[in-house]
Amino acid sequence: MDKTKNKKRLIPALVVTCILVLILVAATDEKTIIVSYYGEEANLRQLESNIKTLSCDDHIGKGILTCYNTFEEMLQANNCKIGSNRGEIFCGLDSLAGKKDTTAEAESSKGINGTLYATLWKDVYYEGSSRSLYQDYNDLNSINFNDETSSVTVSSSTTIFRHINFYQGLPLYSSVDDLRDYNFNDVTSSVARGIYR
Repeated sequence: MDKTKNKKRLIPALVVTCILVLILVAATDEKTIIVSYYGEEANLRQLESNIKTLSCDDHIGKGILTCYNTFEEMLQANNCKIGSNRGEIFCGLDSLAGKKDTTAEAESSKGINGTLYATLWKDVYYEGSSRSLYQDYNDLNSINFNDETSSVTVSSSTTIFRHINFYQGLPLYSSVDDLRDYNFNDVTSSVARGIYR
């Protein structure tokens, strides 16, 4: 009788153990993304689990992220400023004049490979962690931001896409503080500068 009770207890324990092992394997199987964080190399996922306002940009090159504790610190490092609301970003010489960044005038805000064109935000109303983009991404998994976007700040026209490889886009001519209004909350999987339909 005791052996039957022990077997009945052992089977659920084994099932739970197997599930925990599968979860652990899945968690460790994720691609590690190394970023620059105040001059040091750091694991992006670990930073995001500890810093809810982590802001990263790719001004050095596609997929090469530099991260800061706050969006304001990231803007300062990139010679940019916030306008009258968080939906406006002014960079380079324009940050002094208080007008929107344009490709011709923003030489001092250029990354090695382009000009800041959009910031994707994890939360509505330009809050939470963010990715400020100088590059196009056919798969936002590469910067750990797939299906995470709830608001978007744009410096120039931008298209966000529901799927990877630039499929099923939503063109944006101005910043959007709540993508729920467009039925596009937490579904962005790729993004490109310019308007695509």
